[in-house]
Amino acid sequence: MSAWPNLLSTAGEDLLDAVRCWRIWCILATNDIKQRYRRSLLGQLWLTVSMGITIAAIGAVYSVLLNQDPTAYLPSLGVGLVCWTLISSVVIDGCSTFVQSAEYMGQTRLPRSLFVLRVLFRNLIVFGHNFIIVVILMVAFAIPVNWATLLIVPGLMLTLITAMWVGLLLGTLSVRFGDLPPIVASFIQIAFLVTPIIYTPESLNGRLWAVTHLNPFASFLAILREPLLGQIPDATHYIMAVLFMIGGFVITFPFFARFRTRIVYWL
Repeated sequence: MSAWPNLLSTAGEDLLDAVRCWRIWCILATNDIKQRYRRSLLGQLWLTVSMGITIAAIGAVYSVLLNQDPTAYLPSLGVGLVCWTLISSVVIDGCSTFVQSAEYMGQTRLPRSLFVLRVLFRNLIVFGHNFIIVVILMVAFAIPVNWATLLIVPGLMLTLITAMWVGLLLGTLSVRFGDLPPIVASFIQIAFLVTPIIYTPESLNGRLWAVTHLNPFASFLAILREPLLGQIPDATHYIMAVLFMIGGFVITFPFFARFRTRIVYWL
């Protein structure tokens, strides 16, 4: 037990050092995006184009299937898909946090947490590209920009801080257990179908309350999407997000402190 204070202190220093090395993870994340599209004609704009095509295709079909007014359904769907892409990507990419950084970890003594920040910033860049679609939807459908819109800032901060412990936990476990990434990817697919993205929470008419309020994915989606639609998210979504964020760190931080030094040997 006497070793725990030292382990926790070292893990805390790892996190702080990673934040101080912000230039490194910014460069690595930016380079990841450039490498992905370096031979492409449209380059990074493919991120926006592909998302726009997806929204148009799903919106055209499901607005009819679900008997929804397109003027109300398309903004909710479009903004929801953009926000869901951020949420799902930080979870799925979190599994490969250390695996894809094995070359750097084997040759340098950079903080382990730095590679989690690399993943988060990379997905934040993708979110920035896709945000162009949000702006287009806001203009096309006259979505009001008001004080509620500013709530996107705390919503985004809660999401990214939570994604930090998700990356630390899943990244470490995925190095040890190679079957975890496909399991997580399958789980995210199920979560996509359950979470109110293609359908709207209002269409449930109060039914399946647990799906819309006890589902952490639904809560994080709500605190991101609803401000961009000019709406104030329900307080229960913020409570769920904060509890999920704090609870995750309570579990993950001691775990990371215990196994942080073993990651490079498991790679």
